[in-house]
Amino acid sequence: MCFSGFIYTQKARPGGRLGVVLLLAILLTACSIKEDRSHCPCHLLLDVSEVSTELFDSLDVALDEGNGRAQRFPLCLSLLPPGPVAVDVAKGRLLLNVCALESGAVWLSSADDVMAIPPGEQCPPLYLHSAALNTDVEELMEQVMLHKSFCALHIWMEGTDPTRPYPFALQLRGDVDGYDANGQPREGAFSPYAYPTADGHCTVRVPRQKDDTLELLMCEAEVPLATFALGEYLKAGGYDWTAPDLADVSVQIDCARLTLRIKIEKWSETYYFNIEI
Repeated sequence: MCFSGFIYTQKARPGGRLGVVLLLAILLTACSIKEDRSHCPCHLLLDVSEVSTELFDSLDVALDEGNGRAQRFPLCLSLLPPGPVAVDVAKGRLLLNVCALESGAVWLSSADDVMAIPPGEQCPPLYLHSAALNTDVEELMEQVMLHKSFCALHIWMEGTDPTRPYPFALQLRGDVDGYDANGQPREGAFSPYAYPTADGHCTVRVPRQKDDTLELLMCEAEVPLATFALGEYLKAGGYDWTAPDLADVSVQIDCARLTLRIKIEKWSETYYFNIEI
């Protein structure tokens, strides 16, 4: 902890010139000493006033101060007093990540990552604020702005019989399985399965991608029957994986005509394939 100096003096008696001289000497000495505060922590203030309490119940905060020093703690928004959240951190450089889900809590996988998606799982509905901070100051205010860090991929299989269960499974394959300490896509295997309902619909959440290698597979008994280069099609359609808030995507696969249509919010395009299903 850091303490500022203080002076205690006894009230001088009338005519007590010696007491006045001593007091002036102490004040002059105190003013000439510059306290070394380099070892004192930085007072970090997290302003969460822009976080929606209607969408989020809690936040998970990860502070990586380097050299193995890290702090991780939850914040229940309904229990926070007015004003910013204060926490003392070491001076220097700091990686800050604040995570939230539309419901539930985020799992923070390890000291090195913000989140690692378990094998076979889809990305959670994650909102993330990441920042590299210079904490070599006495006090620092950081405004927390959560950004949508997942793409909801809505898949529709057309030409199916609604009276019968859909016979195939769908699988996404990619090279990103979460987010690292910098809030950037974490390299790893991503391969969740999705099972369309009787009307041929399913949704899979995908994390932010680093490239265009994402694939969509149609499988029977986990054996691929057809593979769609989804990442390349999204790139051709102008999808931006670096956008602060990721857009959702709709994919329509017409089993009868062997066509695939991709819609990125208000934009759409049709791609044609010569595929045997």
